[in-house]
Amino acid sequence: MHSFSPQAINVCLIVLQVLGLAGVWLMRVGERTQLAHSLRGLFILVMLLLAIVTTVSLVVEPRSGLISGVVLAVMAVLAVVDLRPVRKR
Repeated sequence: MHSFSPQAINVCLIVLQVLGLAGVWLMRVGERTQLAHSLRGLFILVMLLLAIVTTVSLVVEPRSGLISGVVLAVMAVLAVVDLRPVRKR
């Protein structure tokens, strides 16, 4: 079995967390544009990659996975919850 370097996993986690948070922001900003479908797909891809790396990090270094799990949860909430103010008609 291949052993993963904890430093490499931490770098991957940080990069994917930053990309994921930027992706959820871009997805929200790009709503109702022609890029909405592509941005949503990119965000889902980054979330999938982050989930895989988080799982690997839990095996290699259990403490690092907790922070990554929290970021993953925040990304999911931001992707689902609409934070725009409601307009009165």
